[in-house]
Amino acid sequence: MNLTYEAACELFLKNVAQYHAPCGKALVISAFAFADERHSGDIRQTGEPFMVHPVNVANTLYAHGYTHAVDIAGALLHDTVEDTNTTIEEIEERFGPAVARVVDRLTHFRERESREEYYRKSVGSIRAARVKAADRNHNLQTILGIDEQWRRERQVDEAEEKILPAVAAHSPDLAETLRSSCEEARTLINATAAK
Repeated sequence: MNLTYEAACELFLKNVAQYHAPCGKALVISAFAFADERHSGDIRQTGEPFMVHPVNVANTLYAHGYTHAVDIAGALLHDTVEDTNTTIEEIEERFGPAVARVVDRLTHFRERESREEYYRKSVGSIRAARVKAADRNHNLQTILGIDEQWRRERQVDEAEEKILPAVAAHSPDLAETLRSSCEEARTLINATAAK
């Protein structure tokens, strides 16, 4: 699911209204507002506003029936610690320990952990693994926004080798969506490499 920012936000608001009781709505809307403020002015390599990414990640979870407010808040906030000056402590204070655990598992602390350690951590809980799968799914749908061929290939390889096995048993529908995005991304990568 790769929607424009406006379309993604429209679908997101429909999902919030459909799936959440008042307390869940409050958490999700608060997470959206916080992420939107923290990523204000940030642009993805595709040229889109950064928030198109976490909103598409959240919408992917909704599309597969993963509607718990902690999952959706984690999806919206998953890049805030890694890409902004936000801390895990701040996430925990504002959104609670469950959301903070998801965000922590999805944050690559490059200065103290290898990519291998990061992937073990990120797929080490079902909740975080689902968000990671939806995250990588959207990254693969926008794979041509990545300039370097080796980084494109690494995105697909990591999805196939590290993320898919972690979600296949407990989220087969989401795994199938990710598998399909891997195939489509690999086809795009090979077509652009041949040029």
